[in-house]
Amino acid sequence: MASLLTDPSDWAAHMAVRTVAELDTGGAAENTSALGVFEQGSTSPNWLVQEGMGRIVESLSPRIGLALNSRVSEIEQLSGGVKLLTSGGDIRAQHCIVTVSTGVLRAEAIRFKPGLENAALAALDALPMGHFNKVVMEFDGPLQGFAPGDWLSAGKQFQPEKALAFLVNPFGSHLVIALAGGAYGQQLSSLPARDAENEVMSQLKDCLGTLGGRKLTASLRTDWSANALFNGGYAYLRTGGGDARKTLASAGTDRIHFAGEATAVDLAQTCGGAYLTGIRTAERIDTMLRNA
Repeated sequence: MASLLTDPSDWAAHMAVRTVAELDTGGAAENTSALGVFEQGSTSPNWLVQEGMGRIVESLSPRIGLALNSRVSEIEQLSGGVKLLTSGGDIRAQHCIVTVSTGVLRAEAIRFKPGLENAALAALDALPMGHFNKVVMEFDGPLQGFAPGDWLSAGKQFQPEKALAFLVNPFGSHLVIALAGGAYGQQLSSLPARDAENEVMSQLKDCLGTLGGRKLTASLRTDWSANALFNGGYAYLRTGGGDARKTLASAGTDRIHFAGEATAVDLAQTCGGAYLTGIRTAERIDTMLRNA
């Protein structure tokens, strides 16, 4: 996408490209597929959930037995079914839907028997995990002049290599949440906590000029790349990646199936997109079982 930038002085174009490439997809603008962003389309409406997306996911399957904290190390296709080696013991089933991140798959944290074919490996190479992290700051009161959930960006103060967006006073709280993606998101997450806080506060003050006397009382930051269950925020399509999402979605066997946000075309990179791919895959398996 960076190839779209032809005028170094056009701050609006730089802001648009960096915002889409780094703050949206999580990948560097120099290595993010413009075609992939176009095909992906909008993720709107993308509602905030005060209790967190995890609570929504929990509510979707109240009748399904969930085994949490059960790390899978191997998935083997057998005659008439599959066997999973997990930290909680072996599990056997007729089918298996794999929804782990491409970061986990690329790290080979799960062994597949038989191994993944070349098409699947090529798709994984085209779908690395992007970086999308947050620095959450709590003040002694809400920032004045903003409605709950307003968004703030830098405008002409925008620094292309340090793209940030701010969510202000979400749900009437005293929070300001700074969102950073791509290389800058990774950089912030690797800084000492106080340095990351100072970096973000400096940009916030540049945007506003003054905080209206508000004082910072607490802060925290996220680092999804340090979480071995994800190894990043979500998958982005590299330049030249083509139909990697569709390829990964069809890369399984007649018993092992792939779903998750990396295989989504609609609402890719979102919990909603992951949910839709799971539904479609489950419906396909249901049809197979009915016709068996």
